[in-house]
Amino acid sequence: MKKKNSTTILLLILITLISFVIKIAYINNTEIITPIRADAAQYVLYGYNLYKHGTYSQAQAPKPTPDSFRSPGFPLLIALAFNLGGIENFYLYTLLMQTALTSLLVPIAYLLARMLLPFWSALFVSLLVAFSPHLISISSYILTESLLSFLFLTALTCFLYGIRHSNNYLILLGYIFFGLSYLTNEVTFFIPFVVSGVTLVYFFYTKQPAKKFFPIKIILAGLIIFSLFPLGWTIRNSLNVPSNTIKASNRALNTITHGTYPDFIYKDPTYKYFPYREDPDQPEYSSSFDNFFKIFTQRVAERPFRYFVWFTIEKPYYLWTWNILQGQGDIYIYPVKYSLFTKYPLANYFKSFLKYLHIFLHFSIYIGIITLFFDKNRNVNDHNIYVLFSVFLYLSFIYTVFVPWPRYAIPYRPVFYTLGVWSIYSISLLSHSFKKNKNCRHSRWLRVRRFKKFE
Repeated sequence: MKKKNSTTILLLILITLISFVIKIAYINNTEIITPIRADAAQYVLYGYNLYKHGTYSQAQAPKPTPDSFRSPGFPLLIALAFNLGGIENFYLYTLLMQTALTSLLVPIAYLLARMLLPFWSALFVSLLVAFSPHLISISSYILTESLLSFLFLTALTCFLYGIRHSNNYLILLGYIFFGLSYLTNEVTFFIPFVVSGVTLVYFFYTKQPAKKFFPIKIILAGLIIFSLFPLGWTIRNSLNVPSNTIKASNRALNTITHGTYPDFIYKDPTYKYFPYREDPDQPEYSSSFDNFFKIFTQRVAERPFRYFVWFTIEKPYYLWTWNILQGQGDIYIYPVKYSLFTKYPLANYFKSFLKYLHIFLHFSIYIGIITLFFDKNRNVNDHNIYVLFSVFLYLSFIYTVFVPWPRYAIPYRPVFYTLGVWSIYSISLLSHSFKKNKNCRHSRWLRVRRFKKFE
């Protein structure tokens, strides 16, 4: 057993190092056209103002006014990069930290997958995480996804591992990382409540004996700890942010309106993925929630079935697709002059293979959801798969409310890969069980015939 554990650790270290080297090679062989732009430019301004003035603001002024338009988690990482490398080298330090964080996803993803899958399947998940073109490319962008992927996966793994091993400290550590995830992206706000609710329902439904671990008290304590993060951020905003500055609610409404156009088109297909640039009602549409509901209900009334299909099928599907859609497309958010995948044909062929595998895993997940209702031989680790599918469905729902850019799903790739591989594994077990039962029924039928013949 010790020899097997040592081999596993060595394999994970090797895969993690390979993942790190590939990401460094990608950064060195990729030229992003104007990397500090749009969202990235805002994050850099926040980080710089924290470093230079100790003020959380995106304003370019000698004395910047505090605001709350962006979440503070990622700008804090950039501020750390400014402190380490100064203005000249902050960009390099940010990329190095992001590369390290996304490489550490490899062993964490293995730990998560190993709670559901046999050794080789879990190791395959860690390989998918290590070689994921999206997780490779995202390390080169000054965007939140790299940091969020590490914080979120660590939170989820600590929580599930703590529940499985009755370890209160790991459970509480999971809630702390959920809090840090929230400070990086507010969309994760409800996830601690989702995983907590699913866990409590599972323990209650399976009627765990009283002498066994029942996590209700520690879960309530964890939720209280988690709540301190959004509470602290809210208090800071109410005390320090002037009422006339831009707020996160403005950004949320903009995002919601951007996601209401079926097929990402208003009228002219040339504006696909940017329909709000063509829509003459967009300024009013995104000015207030009252105006939004007024215009939105009018548009739905004109094409109710089209909007029904858009919100129930197409938007959840788009979120988990391969193509970034808005941006250069494929795996690129901001346009690149060239990249590791365009310079080296072998790397590009491998990316193409992973693209088709991604499509297969995506389809398998939906089949996997169905298998949950037909699996009669569920094992003791069922709780974990219910939690992961609940997270998957929550994310699909929340980005259906907002806008389902596939870029937003990149931080959750390890969960996606785990569910995809588990679904394939589960389908194979069900198929084997079905064949076994069929053979057993056939054998019983033959025995009955022989017995009657003997009579």
